Amino acid sequence: MKFKDFNDETTARSYIDGIVAERVSRAKHALNSYGFCAHSSFIEIALRGELEEYLSHSSTYRRISSEEKLKMVLDMAKGVAEIQYGPDILSRLEAAQSTPLQAQITILDIKPSNMLIMEDGTVKVSDFNNAELLRWNKTDHSVCRFKLLRERSPVSFPH
Repeated sequence: MKFKDFNDETTARSYIDGIVAERVSRAKHALNSYGFCAHSSFIEIALRGELEEYLSHSSTYRRISSEEKLKMVLDMAKGVAEIQYGPDILSRLEAAQSTPLQAQITILDIKPSNMLIMEDGTVKVSDFNNAELLRWNKTDHSVCRFKLLRERSPVSFPH
């Protein structure tokens, strides 16, 4: 296990992880967090482990039906949607609400090693520390170009 130094960058990443975990604690397809303090968190356990590890065994991959693979992909997509638009996004879409979608978080680290398989087979998105917290510009109904919690100059963003 590799340990990172506790510096401003890792502190900011832990802070983002805590904010996102709290925001999606009701989500069905994002890992639930039950507590967070500085660089530590108390989360639910994924007894089947990481999706990457699970799929890396060719014999396991061959045994998974097409329906199960599709369910895994749908779970991942639902998890990303719940993180970006809030845990109630799926019910809002099912109810065909016409409220415009406003992403508040962008996940930048979507990969199989950040997808965990729960005991019931549900795939959940985890590892939120490499996310961007977005602000919404109510004047022109778009995402603000200034990022939160990152030490960068505004000129480094595309116009």
